[in-house]
Amino acid sequence: MASSSRPRALALALGLLSASAQAPTWYGLRPSASALHSVDLVDLTDGAVVRTTIGTVALGAGEYAWPDAVRCLPGFCLFATSIISPGQDQSFVYKISTTDATIIYKSAAPGICAHMHADFTTGHAYTLCIEEAATGYRAVVTEVTGAKPIAVADITDEVNHARVAPGQTTHCSAFQSMYVGVDNGGNGKDAIITVDLTAGKVSKVTALSADLTRSLWATCDGSGVVGGLSFVQGSSPGANGTATFGAFAADGSFKVDSTVGVFPNHVPSGLLTGTSPASYKDAFIAAFYPAGTLTNATAARGALWAVDPYGGGSDDVVTTFPYYLIGAAWDRE
Repeated sequence: MASSSRPRALALALGLLSASAQAPTWYGLRPSASALHSVDLVDLTDGAVVRTTIGTVALGAGEYAWPDAVRCLPGFCLFATSIISPGQDQSFVYKISTTDATIIYKSAAPGICAHMHADFTTGHAYTLCIEEAATGYRAVVTEVTGAKPIAVADITDEVNHARVAPGQTTHCSAFQSMYVGVDNGGNGKDAIITVDLTAGKVSKVTALSADLTRSLWATCDGSGVVGGLSFVQGSSPGANGTATFGAFAADGSFKVDSTVGVFPNHVPSGLLTGTSPASYKDAFIAAFYPAGTLTNATAARGALWAVDPYGGGSDDVVTTFPYYLIGAAWDRE
């Protein structure tokens, strides 16, 4: 499980974030073991150990929270859920207080909105909603402010029925851009779509030289580099899988930064997030669970990969994890 190298491509962006005078708070969302159809907002250490449970949020009947679809800013967190019903899919964006997890708003949006991003200048939520209904197919980048969701950019033609899995979008407030990974089956056919949120249109489509990664994280430093986590299953049921942390350059080429072995029969959940770099270690974490594990599985057991781009503390390590971490975010995203 040793690392071949450290992910340098994303270190600059995290270094800038760590310069904030006030240490950020690191939050997580997990299924609640004490309340049915609910999630707990928790306060985490940099290693994703739960310090305290801040509060519990009751979800509606049939709602499932999406992995990686959690973002936080000072005072609140945003997360996404959906009710899956063929032809009538419905999603919800929650904004909750980080003081006690009370609901500030719950906004409904049509389709499956399995992503979440927060603009640090406005506090508004951005998501990608995909509708497959009798009225047709649509893929729309959507802004949520608490009122009726606002369609920002229709990217139906660019997505074109391709798969965009949880974790395969990322966002930069500084550049007012959202990046959507489009899985067309690999083999040089995948792409990353750059959406200009101010202009409300696609500004770039980057053809990828390697297969789209399972999750994405933009550097937001002007380089156009988008980092990500890829994964290959073990060669047999009892063999380790291999996770790779690397980055796509602006021209779509991919550079491997770090690799690690992952416990047998575990697969990525889609979660890839930056922790509070207060201690300058474990600046990124990715989560892995047995295939088919649901985000409401209170007895789930998985694994975390802590990726260290700083070179301090323990280097890349996969460790067991005692619960399902739906999503995590520090409140300077």
